[in-house]
Amino acid sequence: MTLKNLFKENANYLDRLSAISYAELKKQMKTADFDPDLQKGTQAANQNFSQFALLENSIVIYFKPYQLGAEQTKTKTIAIQKDLFKDMLIDAYKDEAANKNKVKETPPKHIVNEMPQQGAPIDPTKKVVAMTFDDGPNPSSTNVILDGLKEVNGHATFFVLGSRVQYYPKTIERMVKEGNEVGNHSWDHPQLTRLNEAQVKHQIGDTQALIKQVSGYEPLHVRPPYGAVNANVRRYIGNVGVTLWDIDPEDWKYRNVPHSVQAVMSQVGDGKVILMHDIYQTSAEAAVEIMKQLHAQGYQLVTISQLEQVKKEREQLHLQ
Repeated sequence: MTLKNLFKENANYLDRLSAISYAELKKQMKTADFDPDLQKGTQAANQNFSQFALLENSIVIYFKPYQLGAEQTKTKTIAIQKDLFKDMLIDAYKDEAANKNKVKETPPKHIVNEMPQQGAPIDPTKKVVAMTFDDGPNPSSTNVILDGLKEVNGHATFFVLGSRVQYYPKTIERMVKEGNEVGNHSWDHPQLTRLNEAQVKHQIGDTQALIKQVSGYEPLHVRPPYGAVNANVRRYIGNVGVTLWDIDPEDWKYRNVPHSVQAVMSQVGDGKVILMHDIYQTSAEAAVEIMKQLHAQGYQLVTISQLEQVKKEREQLHLQ
């Protein structure tokens, strides 16, 4: 019997097993954000999941010694709740009565009972691009973008205004919950280089505090309005990174879907940062189409923090 016997024909169970196993083992083994040995040992291949046990309520996967790297000298196991595969399992294996063992089971100490938020790990050997969105949130258009990101298993960074966060905290919560990054775009969009120290600290500090209050997440990056930044502004904002961009389709100006799509796709490249705005419906529609085209071309859609991590890992792997 193999795992294939448990699942419906053409079910994409290996990808789901891979994502769950990578995320769970990364926590257990306390590895780096990207571990090539762990990724190889949990990639969506039949040989990586050939040893398993089917219990009443869970599937237990056994990873042989050294399957996950040279330091793994003993078999590793993870137990995954069957419900995470209820849309894929053959009906016979969903029926609790039919699958009740005659010999009393010792249930696993820990059972994975939810999908990892971040999905598949970022592979630094493959192309990445960071889509970023300014001036939101605006639920009607921001949620269109969030839906589009889920469709391609991608993530983005939203540089939000404090003055809008106070009205739409649920949208910020959704961004964070779905693995996206929230950045600081000031309170109400002034040119920071024209402000004094106290004013800059209000614009950035109050926005940081509000984002943390509504979501529990404190931004690591600031995008200064208009890209206006100098040495004083960098000093006033404290220990947060300043993020600018590589590609600007001026979606705010043209409000035209084909124009924005063409402007981005004609300039896109590995490691680029794209600037758009999530307060316009035309921008949201263009962004969804851009995501689809990038995904089709093999790009991984990453957050700014993930992009920074990929660059570090590439330096370590001598890929740059």
